[in-house]
Amino acid sequence: MSDILGKLSRLVTARPWVTIGVLLIVTVILAAGADRRVPIVDGTDLALLPQDGPIVEAIGEINDHFEASGDVRLVTLVFRGAALTPEGLSQMSGLLGGIAAEPDIAMLLTPTDAIFSPAHLIQAALGAENLDAVSQAEIDAVSAAPEIAPVMGALTGTDVDGTAVAIATVRLRNTQDERVADAERRIAEMATSDEGPLQVSSVSPIVVEDEYKQATEDGMAPLIGVALLLIAVLILLFLRTLSDLMLALVGLLLSIIWVVGLEGWLGPGALGVIGPPNALTALVPIIIIGLTVDYAIQVVSNYREQRATGVPVIEAVRSGMRHVVIPLMLAAVTTMVSL
Repeated sequence: MSDILGKLSRLVTARPWVTIGVLLIVTVILAAGADRRVPIVDGTDLALLPQDGPIVEAIGEINDHFEASGDVRLVTLVFRGAALTPEGLSQMSGLLGGIAAEPDIAMLLTPTDAIFSPAHLIQAALGAENLDAVSQAEIDAVSAAPEIAPVMGALTGTDVDGTAVAIATVRLRNTQDERVADAERRIAEMATSDEGPLQVSSVSPIVVEDEYKQATEDGMAPLIGVALLLIAVLILLFLRTLSDLMLALVGLLLSIIWVVGLEGWLGPGALGVIGPPNALTALVPIIIIGLTVDYAIQVVSNYREQRATGVPVIEAVRSGMRHVVIPLMLAAVTTMVSL
């Protein structure tokens, strides 16, 4: 093994540009795998749990009892303002009518109880064709009727800031593809752009997911930037030269590219050797960042120590390759494989 490491170290120092070229080619190939990474799939974390354990059994029982609910996606529209007025109910009815008239949404509406709202309830109770001619007195009378008041109480209320709110629901068939996701996004667009006395917003699984992803992306970018800046400052304070800092940061960048690229090439989007990402595999790049910084400090420190004792540059590099760099690379590979 020592002879192999010695020959490899001599090859690297004798042909440095070849080594850099090989690293560049490998990096480009692996970077192409980043586009093949698949998103985290719900439920993949269950594979990490004991299949005969109580958690997996409990989740299975829940799925068995509530399997039918998975066939429906519920979109909740929140109307802020005086909804139980002729103007408010007209706006509500118009928006919901527009949603039902959208072809891409209409095809996904459930056969029964697809849309339910205070406007529909009052219109049905009054037997009116529309709400344009309904008076405030009629609305108040219907809302206070014993058989309607409990339902109306569940659909209306007051926000924490004292603003009156009302909700309406739209039930969509869960096709488990982009059609239902696009329908939910379209409903959200129509709600936020709707004009009238009421301020309308939409709450649905895809809207919550989109907002979560956006918030995560917006929050992670500055966090990663601050982390890299802090790492750079610490490395500079420890190594004290810009060249060593740049070498450490280049190694850090290459490590991230290699890990993300390998995950893409080996994942379901390419070779299918490994499964889809989960909460644990998402931590791998973070672990690699820590290991890379640690290894970079060890490599540079070893090189500086040898140079301080008068060892020539080539010999210092070869010695570092044999005794530090390659062993650390093997340690990093075994760490990635174990994860």
